[in-house]
Amino acid sequence: LFIKYGSDLYFGAMCIALARAIYVIFTEGAICDTVVYAMSLPLQHLPPMLSAIGMLIFQTVLNFFVNSGSGQAMVSMPIRLADVLGVTRQTAVSAFQFGDGLSNLIWPTSSTVFAYLAMANLRYDKYLKIAVPLFAVLSVLAVIFVAGAQLVGFGPF
Repeated sequence: LFIKYGSDLYFGAMCIALARAIYVIFTEGAICDTVVYAMSLPLQHLPPMLSAIGMLIFQTVLNFFVNSGSGQAMVSMPIRLADVLGVTRQTAVSAFQFGDGLSNLIWPTSSTVFAYLAMANLRYDKYLKIAVPLFAVLSVLAVIFVAGAQLVGFGPF
């Protein structure tokens, strides 16, 4: 009985295990500073507003590999990256929050998505038909908010 009904959750569990393994590699390998430096290279020659949008895009992609919010913050260190790129710290944190939060709607490494899909007995591809258009609209709004935050100098730093 356990195997029959638990099989719906196994794929999600494997995705979570993969995300956790990446987090362990980053922490045990002490490569966080290298990742922050590598992230800053393509964004260094852009104006701060485009750098902020680039940070949002990077956080969205990174969330696929490191789904934990605290783990992602540790890996990408958005405040340190903001200082390097000339982006306000609050804008960087906003880009981090949007990139981390919104992509949890669609990435298969999101444990909550797979838990809910398994409980609802809904296939992932059917779910994506609904979630991707919502994700696209919210992502456009996030880009507008992040660009606007950098434009007005959001925050005291």
